Amino acid sequence: MSAAELAEEVQALRREVEELRELGATPRNFRVLPRRIVLIRHAESQGNLDDACYTYLPDNRIPLTAKGWEQARAAGQRLREVTGGEGTIFFYTSPYLRGKQTCEGVASAFAPDSILGIQEEVQLREQDFGNFQDLAGKAREKEERLRFGRFFYRFPNGESGADVYDRMTIFEDHLVRDINAGRFGRDCTLVLVTHGLALRIFLMRWFHWTVDEFMGVFNPPNAEPLVLERAAARDARGAAWVHTKALYRLNAQSRAIVRGCSDEMCAVSTHAETREPGPLEFLFGSCRERGADGADALERADAAAALAQQQEASTALRPKQVPGGGWDITGQD
Repeated sequence: MSAAELAEEVQALRREVEELRELGATPRNFRVLPRRIVLIRHAESQGNLDDACYTYLPDNRIPLTAKGWEQARAAGQRLREVTGGEGTIFFYTSPYLRGKQTCEGVASAFAPDSILGIQEEVQLREQDFGNFQDLAGKAREKEERLRFGRFFYRFPNGESGADVYDRMTIFEDHLVRDINAGRFGRDCTLVLVTHGLALRIFLMRWFHWTVDEFMGVFNPPNAEPLVLERAAARDARGAAWVHTKALYRLNAQSRAIVRGCSDEMCAVSTHAETREPGPLEFLFGSCRERGADGADALERADAAAALAQQQEASTALRPKQVPGGGWDITGQD
């Protein structure tokens, strides 16, 4: 590899490091990662019992049933058992009434001083099926959706599953940046209160499911906490060079709740040996096993590039014999 080619590879590596810093894709320090991320579908609502309520109530104003309130409070108690009553908790909630009421019921199980905050997130709302819903018209649209493709069919005045995927991507990008910036801390539990389809699409985006894999997964029951656990520190080798999402896994109990979700679909490997080495890693080893910012590898790369340039310059300045028996000492061809 020539000095110019090596220098180009070094610059490419520098750009990659800076892009990762800007995107916030990887944690600088394993200690900033929240202990767990919990997903909760809202508790039983009036809409779960009677589709007709969608014809006269806006979807965002449909409340919980009495049973739903009980489910929400029970979910809070189960979540408290998961946390052991230790650490802090931060809630993200859908702005829909049933989501906010579920969040309220879950939060009631925790001491106020343990709750870091409750943040309403519009991106966690349910798929929009199109304003007030005429039952006969909605039945025709759902039949048409089967022929068109459930994930890509966009309801009139509403959204497709792909639309929800796009906004969930934005939410997850911001969530990862907040995590990596140290907003929550390692003893915090993040709780996301959302809706059935939105929850599945969160998992789809987090674990990189295909559309076909997503279509094989069913909604979890109402108010059933699903727990993504942080990897043990010993399993997070080179965490500074692994995407934050790869450091969380859906635990076994949660996988059993989500029908259609296999073990392979709910974990992303963090091990370096599963990834093809980059061009500079053949020369300098894996940067991910160096410092959090890859400084050691970059310094060695710079030194190697400088040495290659010196060697190239030295070769170019060696005297060359020219026709007639003389010597050219200018170093020019």
